[in-house]
Amino acid sequence: MIRSSKLIEELTTLQQQQQQLTGIFKIQSPNNRYWQLYFCLGKLVWADGGSHIYRSWRRYITLFCPEVDFSDINVRDTAESEHPHYHLLVVLLQRKIVKTEQIKFLIAQKIKEIIFDILQLEHKQSLQYIYEPQSSYFLLKAGFSISLSPDNFAAIVTQAQLAWYTWAGKGLAACSPNLAPSLKNAQQLRQELSPLIYHNMARLLNGQHSLRELALKMNMDVFELTCVLMPYFFKGYLKLAEIPDLCPIVINKEGDPALRVLPHRQEHSFADCDYKERTPRVPLHLRFAKAAPTTDGDAQRLAESEVAQNVSWNQKQPGSKTKSPQLPELESGRTATKEWT
Repeated sequence: MIRSSKLIEELTTLQQQQQQLTGIFKIQSPNNRYWQLYFCLGKLVWADGGSHIYRSWRRYITLFCPEVDFSDINVRDTAESEHPHYHLLVVLLQRKIVKTEQIKFLIAQKIKEIIFDILQLEHKQSLQYIYEPQSSYFLLKAGFSISLSPDNFAAIVTQAQLAWYTWAGKGLAACSPNLAPSLKNAQQLRQELSPLIYHNMARLLNGQHSLRELALKMNMDVFELTCVLMPYFFKGYLKLAEIPDLCPIVINKEGDPALRVLPHRQEHSFADCDYKERTPRVPLHLRFAKAAPTTDGDAQRLAESEVAQNVSWNQKQPGSKTKSPQLPELESGRTATKEWT
């Protein structure tokens, strides 16, 4: 059965107690992974934290602000800010490089992914939830703007829940979309695929990009891509590994921003994942036969699927006449031989 979410329960309680919720909601795991949700006058204005802060930031900019060229941005402007990514978005808006709607979509996607990651982590370990009340003056002085907050936080939470239920219902509860696939037994795989398809797989599945990053590169939904790749894991042709986050943007000698990667990896066995096979909408060989270019700047914009816009994320009471979305049941009683992160 679907487990109740402590995160959703805490958020529901807070909003019921305070109509104009203003403060910072902090979530922390036993291994010191943390997230923070920033509320101002009942609006969720920002969220940050997680294991891939800078990788996700690069994806968001590529997806929602593809016209942004960091070589034209003076990153020193954000040095004194406690929330440099948010501050940079404000700078881009002030310089009329991006529009308000782009920023609002970016923030909504960021919040949705963070909620998904928290739901996935709390499925296998207890998390600590702390709410720190703040004044609206404190948050506005920190640079947050209510006008940039997503229009419908309830719909965003509902979409994150549905994405998690679908992911876990397919047996992927232990598989994080932040893991990176790479080829294994490459020579044997080469014999079973055409040269073009193998070349694209070897180029894209190189252990340097997370499933989420690959989904952006290939113009696919991350759930669809993961389901498409699963048979190759079972055949022993792919492996998953944790990859480090990128370092913060730094200024090189020429004055342009630069990105660096920390040298650390931890591999995972796919035996940890109780995957349920599903027929992909687009065959894998067609995807890799028309694989995206290598550069992030050439990646196509992902189509944002709007799911359950009008469904409240507060749990419906028994006997309600409102039709609830049909969610898959999570299988209980299964323990992984190893832990994924």
